[in-house]
Amino acid sequence: MTRASKKVVKDTKLIGSFLRLAVKDPRRADKARHDLYNSISKSNRILEALRRDIKTNLGERPKEKKAILAELEATKKELLKAQYRVSVSVQTRLREIEIPVPDWVEKETQGKKRQRSTSSTSSTS
Repeated sequence: MTRASKKVVKDTKLIGSFLRLAVKDPRRADKARHDLYNSISKSNRILEALRRDIKTNLGERPKEKKAILAELEATKKELLKAQYRVSVSVQTRLREIEIPVPDWVEKETQGKKRQRSTSSTSSTS
């Protein structure tokens, strides 16, 4: 259980560092969010592989393996809850720290969009 406690502390620090990154550099925050989701989904795949491996060999020591399966199922539920909480907290935090776009940037991007659309329509005509 000591390893699990260290893992929880490490994950908590990871989420905290992600939120600080979202405040300091919103552009890099998106990549960090993808990395966080990838690590959660990788953990989920590892749990599934362990569960399949244990289920195929239930003949030896069935009581111990059933206990291990119960722990894996509980871990999977907690992992899915954590994934949901991370998703909600990250989305909420990103909405809170949304930086307003200056007017001149909007005008500049609108002009570029118009130029692209007119050039594409002229080439198709």
